[in-house]
Amino acid sequence: MSFKKILVSTDRSALSNKAIQAAIELAQESGAKLVAVTVVRPDPYAGMAGRQSEASDSHFARQRIQAEECLHDLRAAAENAHIDCDVLTKETDTPWEGIVEAAEEEDCDLIVMATRARSIWSTLWKRSQMQAVLANSKRPVLVYR
Repeated sequence: MSFKKILVSTDRSALSNKAIQAAIELAQESGAKLVAVTVVRPDPYAGMAGRQSEASDSHFARQRIQAEECLHDLRAAAENAHIDCDVLTKETDTPWEGIVEAAEEEDCDLIVMATRARSIWSTLWKRSQMQAVLANSKRPVLVYR
């Protein structure tokens, strides 16, 4: 199968490196462009009465710096492999929404992501981000463990 645009999500963890490497290899094989996305969570207290906007701005700035560091490394790996790569940072409370939204906005052919192994109890109590992407995306999803 040939791809034109592959979205790879990263949560700034070492685990997502496996998905990043796979996405780069797929992009090389198919001549595709990469779209890298990471999701930052908004300040949960923003907008509350008495909350100073400087504190909220500072929280968001720290989140953006961490996201940019992560995406910088991903972009460098893509460039070393001679792959075009756009980077995006999405702001949402639920990472799966940012991933699905980015794939739709960028018209990606495939979403590549990693998932953490979960215990049965963890799965019962909290739906994984990967499961939510699978349930809500119209795009095919390639999952790495």
